[in-house]
Amino acid sequence: MLCLLTNQITHITVNINIEKTETSNENEPNIFEFILIYSRCLNDLTFFQNSSREYLTISSLNSSHRNSLSSTLTKLIINVNSFDDCLYLLNGCLQSLSTLIIRIYKIDRSSSIIDNTKKLFKLKCFSLSTDQYVSDYDKQVVPLLQRMLNLEELTLFLSVTRTKSSYIDGNQLYNEVLNYMPQLNKFIFNIHTHIMTDYSKKKIDLPSNSDIRNSFIKRGIQSIDTCSDDKLINNRGNCHVYSLPYQFNEFLFMGSCFKGGRFEKVRLLLMHDNRPFEHKLFKIISQDSFSSKINHIK
Repeated sequence: MLCLLTNQITHITVNINIEKTETSNENEPNIFEFILIYSRCLNDLTFFQNSSREYLTISSLNSSHRNSLSSTLTKLIINVNSFDDCLYLLNGCLQSLSTLIIRIYKIDRSSSIIDNTKKLFKLKCFSLSTDQYVSDYDKQVVPLLQRMLNLEELTLFLSVTRTKSSYIDGNQLYNEVLNYMPQLNKFIFNIHTHIMTDYSKKKIDLPSNSDIRNSFIKRGIQSIDTCSDDKLINNRGNCHVYSLPYQFNEFLFMGSCFKGGRFEKVRLLLMHDNRPFEHKLFKIISQDSFSSKINHIK
């Protein structure tokens, strides 16, 4: 088996499922490390570790191998625990990596000493998804995306919390992200902004649905839809912007502002709002918007 792994195998898929009653196995990160170190022909790896609590923690790998895990891997699909794990993977340990499709359990303030400014010239395709709210989007995610000067395909599935600024719209995305990617020809996204303000702080002016839509259209992004609160309720507001046709199998944090659409790929729907949901919304969900194959509504 080791001979095959070393000299022949080019594609590997690993899926580790941990039951709730099981304890985390300290050897699991080593499986990922072992595959990369000994697979001399490997160019495509899918590595999933799923449990009720966490994904894989890359930062726990043997520090002596972090800088030289693989010289052949070009495509990696992986779930990881933290933003630090993502930074480790993009820090040069995968020398030929051109496609990274990554899901991060939680993007929080990084404790890593890795430089998040070094340009990633080899990266051509990047997909970033998160399970939980992103609290440090402007200081963590935006600088990372600005490093990807030669990116051709970008996918973002994010729920962002903000306390001092308004919804993420087309103008912000262009000025802070897309303008740094002159080679970009494909952009798929679902970005949810959740605003939380303190009663004592200055009121945040919210754009209308029309304003948000036009901010994308004038930047050349035509196939989009948006649903947003035009005023804060209990100092909370929500906005969803997403590309069409909708490409994701999840729709997270749907609020009362939702007006419908076609979401045939969605299998998980998570609803959350400070206001009571009305019967009209459930009628839209059941009749017009979502496939009968949806598995979970929370």
